[in-house]
Amino acid sequence: MRVEGTRDQFRSSHLVRMYIDPVRFLDEFLPSVGHVHGKDTEILPEKIYEFGVYQFSAFEPHPHCGENVWRYTIPGHGQVRWVRLFQMLANANWKGIVSVELEDASFTGSPEAEQKGLNCALAFLKTV
Repeated sequence: MRVEGTRDQFRSSHLVRMYIDPVRFLDEFLPSVGHVHGKDTEILPEKIYEFGVYQFSAFEPHPHCGENVWRYTIPGHGQVRWVRLFQMLANANWKGIVSVELEDASFTGSPEAEQKGLNCALAFLKTV
């Protein structure tokens, strides 16, 4: 049920970690999308080989900003097909908002690292 005046948030990073194709999902739900979440997800194939997708390691910690076989990253550092998604949005004359959520272990630990992560994410998104 849709509440009048509301829009959906498209979170491709969550779809990737659930093994749902973000492009197919956006194709189906694009008319209701008002906000795109600029966050990516890296799938860790070696961890899938070692543990499968349902079994957690008894000896290794979960990655920061992720779980056993995946981790969140800034846009462009994971599996999301950003060029295709933005082509779809442009073809639909989409006028919504894109925001970056910095949840990437490679860019944490200091204000400088976080600023670098945000700058890299923004620079990448400007290219797509």
